[in-house]
Amino acid sequence: MDSERTVTIRYEVTGSADQGDTIKPSITYSTGEATTSQDTSAVLPWTKDVTLTGLLKLASLTAQAGDSDGATVTCRILQGDKVLNENTATGGGSIADCTADLSNIAGLTN
Repeated sequence: MDSERTVTIRYEVTGSADQGDTIKPSITYSTGEATTSQDTSAVLPWTKDVTLTGLLKLASLTAQAGDSDGATVTCRILQGDKVLNENTATGGGSIADCTADLSNIAGLTN
């Protein structure tokens, strides 16, 4: 049954800041049908494995860089070793946004 199909993905966020600065981005990610979770002071590198179940299989990951002008933040969504989406943003408060439609990918299980 499609409503019980699952897919496991990995969210990753990496980044850097100017020398002497630290970057603790705010990270928001999807955890299931129309639900999200947030980590407001993540330590990088950050990873989270999530199993999505149900009809809607849209993975979403957003990372907002810290206040450092030289901050760079990269988000990545993976299934196994395959990168489904990756995006990088640079500058204080910049946002890297990644999404992936998982409804037609291999590895879905009932």
